[in-house]
Amino acid sequence: MAKNLLNNYVELNREDKESLLKLLREDLGCVSTKKYKKYDEITIGGDTYFVLDYNEDSKELTVCMKDLISVEDTKKYFTDKWYIDSYCDVRYNSDIRNNKYEDSYIYKVLNGVWKENKLKDINLVGDVRLLTKEEIEGLDDEYRKTDSSRYGFWTMTPYNDMNELENGAYAGVFSVYSNGYLNDSNNVGNTNGVRPVITLKTEELD
Repeated sequence: MAKNLLNNYVELNREDKESLLKLLREDLGCVSTKKYKKYDEITIGGDTYFVLDYNEDSKELTVCMKDLISVEDTKKYFTDKWYIDSYCDVRYNSDIRNNKYEDSYIYKVLNGVWKENKLKDINLVGDVRLLTKEEIEGLDDEYRKTDSSRYGFWTMTPYNDMNELENGAYAGVFSVYSNGYLNDSNNVGNTNGVRPVITLKTEELD
């Protein structure tokens, strides 16, 4: 009996497996009761993340990488050499008049090859993104700061309206210096580190 159940389970697709496991947890009374709070640290894909937000009703956890994507991983996943500087920081976009995150090179890599490799076993809610300006302003200093040997990191919040730029003007995006100070004048042709934010169901961590 148990062997037949196991064989049938193996043949199920991922969505069906997740549904079955959820029902089993509820029936057996073993739904995870772990509570998460802001700044709790967890390891995902070999990287350390900290909790930004936990929605107890939906059991959704939003986490941010504690530091920048490493130099090694930047070289491995951000392979278009035009975008990378000698410190392994990344340009936001090649179109100097476009500061929309969904159009950026960073979005393309994070939601492509990086997610496929680093988060291949994680079922995410929504896209991989960056911190917003507002999230930065709500962080303790310890979690705003990053590797001091690199310049800083990008947010996903535009600084100016790209539809109102005068000829030749650069589109700007808020970024953060490695010491944690917010920079409101960084144009998309400059380079900064990348610090991913993801949302997942807490059952993915059980």
